[in-house]
Amino acid sequence: MKSKIVALTLAGMLSLGVVGCGQQQQQQPEPAKTEVQNKTEEKVQQTESTIKWTDVANAEEAAKGAGFEKFGVPGDITLNGTKFENPKFAHSGGVAQATYENGATALIIRKANGKHETALSGDRDLTKLANKWTKNYEGLDVTLYGVANGAATAMTWTEGTADYYVELKGLGGEEVSIGSEDCAAVVKAVKEANASQEQKTEQKTEQTTSNNSNNNANTNNNGNTNNGSDNSGSNDDGMTVKITREAAEGIACDYAGAGGQAKGPALNLSSSDLIEGGGTKYYTVDFDLGDVHYNVQVDAIQGNVISASETFNGQQQLLDENAEPVEGTEQPADE
Repeated sequence: MKSKIVALTLAGMLSLGVVGCGQQQQQQPEPAKTEVQNKTEEKVQQTESTIKWTDVANAEEAAKGAGFEKFGVPGDITLNGTKFENPKFAHSGGVAQATYENGATALIIRKANGKHETALSGDRDLTKLANKWTKNYEGLDVTLYGVANGAATAMTWTEGTADYYVELKGLGGEEVSIGSEDCAAVVKAVKEANASQEQKTEQKTEQTTSNNSNNNANTNNNGNTNNGSDNSGSNDDGMTVKITREAAEGIACDYAGAGGQAKGPALNLSSSDLIEGGGTKYYTVDFDLGDVHYNVQVDAIQGNVISASETFNGQQQLLDENAEPVEGTEQPADE
């Protein structure tokens, strides 16, 4: 009986000792976070909350906003049997973005000219995806990320000086992935879209060079051409008129967005007779789109817009080559 009492006493003492240790551990303060941990958390918070995308109308504007010449993306692409088309465009922090949506799934394609890692991967923390591997598609080393090896949720690669990021995203928060063949299709589609844009740029440059050569030839030509209308001119000084007044009206409306009905039809459309000045010949075209009045001067020789302004709420502002307001040019409109 005495030995039993001793045993119970010892057991009680051990039990109290364990409880005491447990209480002591709970009261210990958490260790201070290292500088690296603080920076990591700060970067994650920045990634998730401070990226602001600016929506734009097309790939060209997304490229311009991001600070590079072109942003080649496919018009449509089929992944997992789902067709993605009609992308929406945006830019942020040196990154251009195209977003395709179909039902509850989105395909995101981004391009950065140089290293812009935060905006490039957006709100996706790639380190949380369990698997990471590399494959070669179209001669490019592509890094893939996914919850399972061989099923990619996101991918990145570099071509020239540009970095690319692609993600397949469930809009309800669920993980979506694509197989290797579809990954190859994405890389191929982006590469072909870039090549197509490069070809268009080269053709445009060649056409500009050709036009300049023709103008120089006209300057050195001593012959005269005159068809008796206000849409003609002599070609001995490179001043041959090639654009009719009606064509100039169409060019002006397309420039402001009326050609594609993006802002509605042009109203109160009028244009001047042929005007000569500033070393060229041009038409002045006036029209309204909603509450905005446009005044656009169209070169009658080259067919390009040489100057333009818009008037809204009594304030007039100059426009750039993309029909965007030029900062610092706003002033009261002439009565």
